[in-house]
Amino acid sequence: MQPLQDWIKLIEQNAPIVALEYQTPDRMAVLSQFYQWGKARLPLRGTAKHPLPVYVWNPGYSTLQQLVAQHGSIILQPTTQMIEQDIFQSLLDHPESGIYLLEGVLNSKISQQRCYQLLNAYHQALWNPLPHYWVLLETYVQLPWELQPFIPVLSHAMPDRHQVEAIVTQFCSQHPWIGKDDPEAKQKLITACQGLPVGEIAMVLNRLLAFVDTPEQLVQLILEHKTNKLRGRGLEYIAEPDVPTAAGLDLLERRLEAIASLLRPEAQKYGLRLPTGMVLWGPPGTGKSLSAKLAAKKMGLPLLAANWGILLSSPNPDRALKEFIAVVTSLAPCVLYWDDFDRVLLAGTRMPMVGSPVVSRRLY
Repeated sequence: MQPLQDWIKLIEQNAPIVALEYQTPDRMAVLSQFYQWGKARLPLRGTAKHPLPVYVWNPGYSTLQQLVAQHGSIILQPTTQMIEQDIFQSLLDHPESGIYLLEGVLNSKISQQRCYQLLNAYHQALWNPLPHYWVLLETYVQLPWELQPFIPVLSHAMPDRHQVEAIVTQFCSQHPWIGKDDPEAKQKLITACQGLPVGEIAMVLNRLLAFVDTPEQLVQLILEHKTNKLRGRGLEYIAEPDVPTAAGLDLLERRLEAIASLLRPEAQKYGLRLPTGMVLWGPPGTGKSLSAKLAAKKMGLPLLAANWGILLSSPNPDRALKEFIAVVTSLAPCVLYWDDFDRVLLAGTRMPMVGSPVVSRRLY
């Protein structure tokens, strides 16, 4: 899956239709990005460059909406073009220049009619001199095989730690009291915000600010928000595992201390890689879950425990697993604990071969 920024390269290569996966809190950021691209006079066929209007439609609208700038903000303004029937058919019958951002048009089961409409639109755009681009916006994209060669899939990915740090730094500059008395407050806030979409981070920070008096309270409320959200995705999030030293696990403790040293800045300068993980085997009560918590504590990382029941019982396990991996990747570095991993193997489910616990800086 390609990043959102690749859209410019794709239209230069005559890709008139793309699908884009995004997180709903990032919706306006995505729409604004396309508005800026349309305003910046895209390189179209030949050498000429022209500004392009950007339109938005979803099943909640009866007319096409146009993105316009007003008082320094990007807003949606209704047009006079009514959509009485199928949006695809309307655009096919009356093609006009523009970038069309179409939300909620790819259902879990795409009908044969919709497949042919997309194929028709693809080929029509190739010989039509009008610059006419479709972007299919969805929270999850699963194209049928017959459309995959024609429609590239882009992604507005979850932010990594560096991106989260930039957002939190800007927030702290607007509210200097955060971190004034506690130099580590900013780092705690960055860790608390990891695993949330860009738009959600800004929204939650500003919303919760009215209910706190100290940075510690703000961090705690964000962690509670994130923990509740991740639990619904089959992840139990423990920011700071509090476990005593486990008796009889001296070899494991020494091994974990050696791994923890690889997380230090001086080790990362030399490009030293973390091990692929561990597989813990034994009957119930022998300390497997305790060992996972101990691993997170020794490394100073949060612990994520995967709930296979929620993942496998999801109406769409493929989507649940994909979102699960995206969230875990955005939370890295952390310790990922796959509990009862043998159940998945016995069930014959296609899952990545990961031991438990696993440091999720990389997914294996």
